[in-house]
Amino acid sequence: MAEQVPKPTSQRPPESTLMMSSRQTMWALAAAVIGAALLVVSGLTLTTTVISLVVATPLLVIFSPVLVPGGLVMFFATTGFLFAGVFAVAAFSALSWIYEYVTGRHPPGSDQLDYARTKMANKAKEMRERAKEYGQYVQNKTQEAATANQGTVQNKTPEAATANQGTVQNKTPEAATANQGTVQNKTQEAATANQGNVPSKTKEAANANQGTVPSKD
Repeated sequence: MAEQVPKPTSQRPPESTLMMSSRQTMWALAAAVIGAALLVVSGLTLTTTVISLVVATPLLVIFSPVLVPGGLVMFFATTGFLFAGVFAVAAFSALSWIYEYVTGRHPPGSDQLDYARTKMANKAKEMRERAKEYGQYVQNKTQEAATANQGTVQNKTPEAATANQGTVQNKTPEAATANQGTVQNKTQEAATANQGNVPSKTKEAANANQGTVPSKD
């Protein structure tokens, strides 16, 4: 008995898959066509620009003494007009915002401005209070230092006076004793010197008198 071979069943892809593949193919073809056209246009534009530059270069060189100052004048004039317009619009906007803020219409940003102003006022008040407290602290410290110095001077004055009196009393007997000893020593030396000098001077005078008397006869 021969075996029966199963016949392969043909499976058809769903229609949605076929539609998606056809759409992707169309989009790919369209992108390729558009890219090729853009490349062609880009090449033509580059070629035209190079040719125009080559042709216009001699003309630019010839007319440069006129074109360069004219181009600069046009550039500066255009820049000046643009800046003037910008500043005018900014000034008008600022004036209108200030007018609305003053009249109490609360323009955009007024709440932030009020908050910043209040915060700055609080900070300034806090700084003033801190400066006042610091000034009082310094004043109290100065007064305490002055009081302490006065007390120290008052305490030291009696001690210094007592010490000076004791020193004077101690030094006075010592000075008196030293002066007495010095006077006694000097008196004795003077007496001794006078005793030694008187006999010698007496002998010299006698000899001188004896020598002069015979000579006169």
